Amino acid sequence: MRLHLAHLVLVSALFVSGVLIACDSGKEAVSTDRFVPNRPVSNILSDTIVGTAEGTYKAARQPFEDIGIAREEIPPLLLEVSQAPYRKPFPLTCKTLQEEIAALDAILGADV
Repeated sequence: MRLHLAHLVLVSALFVSGVLIACDSGKEAVSTDRFVPNRPVSNILSDTIVGTAEGTYKAARQPFEDIGIAREEIPPLLLEVSQAPYRKPFPLTCKTLQEEIAALDAILGADV
């Protein structure tokens, strides 16, 4: 079930990302000669610490999930998406697509 749900979300995300590229095509790329982080280094460090703590919690919990003692609830938005993965948002605008992607990003987390 999880693999099927993940596959549906991935296919939907790929479709929507193609549409967003068309929405965002008016912007020009800016190149720099050196790496400049797009957020403060202090945020990067705090995110690393939080990520390590979350990873430790998940690693400790995994054996209980494997044998069915503990189960992670599926967020309602993912259940809704799994019922109609190819549904187009209404109205079909760049803003609506960006809002739906932001909602999914909040649930699914950062790409690794």
